[in-house]
Amino acid sequence: NNNNDNNPTPPSLVEACKVITSPTTEATRSNNSRFNTNFIVNGAACNNAANSPVVKILNSGSQHCTGTLIKTDVVLTAAHCIEQIKCSNLSVENSNGSQKIKPNTCIEHPGYGSSFNTPQKNDVALLILESNFQNIIPVKINSPNTSAEVDDLAAFAGYGVDENVNDILKATFNYISSVSTEVISTFYRRGDTNRGTTCGGDSGGPLFIYRSGEWRTQGTLSDGSAIECALPGTNPSTDTSNWANLTSTSNRNFILEYVEGVLE
Repeated sequence: NNNNDNNPTPPSLVEACKVITSPTTEATRSNNSRFNTNFIVNGAACNNAANSPVVKILNSGSQHCTGTLIKTDVVLTAAHCIEQIKCSNLSVENSNGSQKIKPNTCIEHPGYGSSFNTPQKNDVALLILESNFQNIIPVKINSPNTSAEVDDLAAFAGYGVDENVNDILKATFNYISSVSTEVISTFYRRGDTNRGTTCGGDSGGPLFIYRSGEWRTQGTLSDGSAIECALPGTNPSTDTSNWANLTSTSNRNFILEYVEGVLE
């Protein structure tokens, strides 16, 4: 594992909001002034992101998980987000709630949970929606031939735990600390400048990697190592976030079985 000690300070966290709002457009990679807003955990609140493909998943009207539009009527998320959940109880919103659509079908990866040691390896699910989101450009999924590597800068976002408001979209940067066929990880140490980690409610959210002039997702968030997400005053002061690797053959085949035109 790589603990990011030798990586440069990432761009201002304001840039992370730009990435997750318009991932198909190159974000400015500059080291501007530090932007201190806590949570995701050490991330920026994205207040003008109604067109972001990073969407909120609600269960019976309450914030539940995070997802990514890979087509205007298909949400990619984590399998554990729909495990033992009635699909009819779920709904999907954009960041300001101006669009809200229910899923027709919720599909869990059939291999999810098959390995006790690495449940995140197939922690992938699809929500097929009743109608299309408008004015949102779906995310592209990274391909195996441009796979994330250790020390790549990543951006990620979610609607998870916030000490003030529980359901606003937040984004942050970090560096990839490890990559395997099935799992990608990021490592966070409390106090790292312009780097963040994930917490409850961020599950299913995307892991953006910069490739070919745009940011593409290569992961769905599965879990983290610190129960309290390395928040101030908690122990441990570090957290590793684990993402199901979307370039794995198993995960790609699952997506291809149900959705056309989203994989290279």
